[in-house]
Amino acid sequence: MRESPSLSVFAVEVDRRPAFAFASKTHVAAEAILKGEELRTKLSALKSGGAPLCDDYGIMRLRLARPAEREIYEDRRFGRIHHNEFYGAFLIELDRDAGSLDHVLAELIDLGNPEGSD
Repeated sequence: MRESPSLSVFAVEVDRRPAFAFASKTHVAAEAILKGEELRTKLSALKSGGAPLCDDYGIMRLRLARPAEREIYEDRRFGRIHHNEFYGAFLIELDRDAGSLDHVLAELIDLGNPEGSD
């Protein structure tokens, strides 16, 4: 019986501030989520402390999550995303008054599950 590879937890930083964590089998697959402007657009629609998580000039980068971030990811302390095999969690508390929060979270799920990919 063949075992499936374990998942690594990655953190997305915006301007050196950890914002979002998700699990992926490979670094290449994780980087694919950062390509294009979709993630930036979706993070710009969410707010924390009254400020957007990202703007047009924010620098986003991907790295392996640190132990404390892995703990937040595992606890899903600040909100979670789960769809099929995509698991994600916010590393910062989101403003809950944004009416589009559920809609944006659903769109973020789609980033983790592009059609036609494994």
